[in-house]
Amino acid sequence: MLWITAWRAGNSFNFSDVRNHLLLLDGKRHFWTILVEVKYYLVLPLLVFAVIWLAKRKWWLGLLGLAVFWFGMKRVLPSIDAAWTPHDQLWLHRYLQVFLLGSLAGIAHAIVISEKWTLERWAWLFELVAWACAIIAVFRIPAIRTLIFHGSEKAVRQDSNTFAILWAALIFCHLHGTGLLRRALENFALRYIGFFSFSVYLWHRQILNEVKHFEMAPVWLILIFFSALFILASVSYLLVERPLSRIRLFRSAGTTTNRAF
Repeated sequence: MLWITAWRAGNSFNFSDVRNHLLLLDGKRHFWTILVEVKYYLVLPLLVFAVIWLAKRKWWLGLLGLAVFWFGMKRVLPSIDAAWTPHDQLWLHRYLQVFLLGSLAGIAHAIVISEKWTLERWAWLFELVAWACAIIAVFRIPAIRTLIFHGSEKAVRQDSNTFAILWAALIFCHLHGTGLLRRALENFALRYIGFFSFSVYLWHRQILNEVKHFEMAPVWLILIFFSALFILASVSYLLVERPLSRIRLFRSAGTTTNRAF
C-alpha cells in the first residue's frame, strides 16, 4: 500500500523508507497513526500484567494501577520518544491517554464481569449515555458539521481526547445498556464493515485522490468513491488481511476460528 501511494503521488519511496516504517521512525501520509498504535502495543503487555495482578487482589487496585501507569509513562516516554524519532507527530506520549481510555473501558467491563456486579437497574441510563456519545461523536466530525450547519470545515476543531472519551464511554455503556444500540451494531452489514474497516482506512485516501480528479457531479463522485472503496477494501481484507490474521505460532486444541467472513 505504501508503494502504491508513493507511486501515484509521484514521490520517491525506497528501502530506506521501508526501514523507517518498520522501525517506527517515520510514517508517510495517514500511515503515521499505525506507527503510534504499534508503539502502544509494545508497552501494553506491561500494563496488562500489572492491572491483572492488582485487580485479582482488589478491583480498585486495578484502576489505581492504570492511573499510576499513565502518570509513569507520561514521565518516562517523552525522553524515549525524542530519542527514537525527531517527528513529534509519532511520539506516543502525546496520544497515550487516547489509548488508555480505550483500555480503561475494557478493564472496567472486565471488573464488572469478574465481580458479578448487577447493573440491570441502571441499564436505561447506560443506554442513553451510549446513544448520546454516538450522536455527539458523529456531529463532531468536521464534514458532518459542515454539511448540516453550512459552516467552515476548518473552523471545526478536532480533539482526539474528546473522541477518546466519547468512544470509551460508548464501548462500556452499550455493553451494559438495554441492548438497543448493541443489537443495532450487531447488524450483519455493520459487522462486515467492521471486519474490513482497517482495509478501508488503508485505501481511502488513495481512492479519494483518484476520484477527486473526475469532472462529475458531487453525488456521482461520492457514489464512485464508496463503491470503489468497498470493493477494494473487501478484496484487500479477503486476500491479504484475513489470511494473515489466521496465522498462529501456537494453536491449542481448544482454539476455534470465526469463519463468518
